[in-house]
Amino acid sequence: MTDFTIKIKRGGIKIDKRVFLSLLDLSPIKDYTDYIKAVESNEITVSDLKILAQRADVPYPLFFAPKEKVDAQLKDTRKNLFEKLPTKSEMQLALRGEASVADIEIIVKDIGRKQEFLKRRVLPASGDNPYIGSISKLIKKGLPKKEIAEQVRSYFGINLVEMRKLSKDDVLSYICKKAEEKEIFISMSSYNYMPQNLDSNLGLSGLCVKDKKVPYIFVNTRDGDDKPKILETSGRQILTVISMLVCIGINKFLLSTKTGKSSNTDYKRIYSIASEILIPTSELNVIKINSLSDLTSWARVLKVTPSMLLICLVNAGKISRKLANSYLENLRDAIKEVQPKRRQALPINGYKKYNGERFSKEIISAYKNNKITEGETKNLLFRKGKMDNNLFQEYLSKY
Repeated sequence: MTDFTIKIKRGGIKIDKRVFLSLLDLSPIKDYTDYIKAVESNEITVSDLKILAQRADVPYPLFFAPKEKVDAQLKDTRKNLFEKLPTKSEMQLALRGEASVADIEIIVKDIGRKQEFLKRRVLPASGDNPYIGSISKLIKKGLPKKEIAEQVRSYFGINLVEMRKLSKDDVLSYICKKAEEKEIFISMSSYNYMPQNLDSNLGLSGLCVKDKKVPYIFVNTRDGDDKPKILETSGRQILTVISMLVCIGINKFLLSTKTGKSSNTDYKRIYSIASEILIPTSELNVIKINSLSDLTSWARVLKVTPSMLLICLVNAGKISRKLANSYLENLRDAIKEVQPKRRQALPINGYKKYNGERFSKEIISAYKNNKITEGETKNLLFRKGKMDNNLFQEYLSKY
């Protein structure tokens, strides 16, 4: 056992270094300078430890507990966390891209707390969400992809004609609103306004966090990347949200609890249904692509990304794979030339983005109706230590 010192005014308190390391074994924490220095020197000030504990969402007194107790606590925490992650029979976490649990753990835990609070204090009368697993039932009945997509659009009230009159940003809001009306909550990553900033190298576009009553979709917008490897435009985020809705309906997961890495199991089926929801195969018959300009113009009309439209055309046999690859190369070159300017969001917009419209409205409504306290409201909506009263009043006015 290696001694590790917590420095206080009159000296220090010795703890087991293994306790310190195991409690802070999270990707974002390991990048902090205070953590790196502590590991190298085997000591840390009590104030710096409290900050790291808060950021890691770890109870501060736990650092002084025996390792056996800490191990037991971590086992329980992991058990609760993995109840939000995959099992063989339930859709618990679905994602596009690759991720390890440590990369998203604090986000999943925070969303899990939101789900539990909603069920206990805000929406106690909510029943099981009927949409979960509904697509699986349609597949078992042998319904073709076209009919499945039609039923999904009908269930959420998605009108393609009306939707395509909107800008892509408004289409994203439109789809999120439709999902939230069916008790599927949406959260968008918001740099510095969520409990865990995501690594820019994380190949994650979106994930679904399981709950029988209020499943949650989280979308990685990459808004904190100066030079993002993948531009999460509104068009791509639209596809991400629709894909996550299909995941919930299919009752499948794409993350292995054994390896901590995502797999492509069922991804083709999920993408195929999601594509059919946004662009019915019958519509592809009228699309003619003779140039990159044609491709981008049709993508704007259909409110999807050019790359998604290309894949749909290839799968429908309307364009060759070779030609599609050529267009994709041209698209990548165009993206490299146009890098978006990243600006820090205003606090009210940053928190609204991460909390989501439906959750924000439910929490503020519960507070105004005296169902929950001001302290509970602030804890749910804002990061610890960032609960400015002016911001709270602004949030109250907005909702």
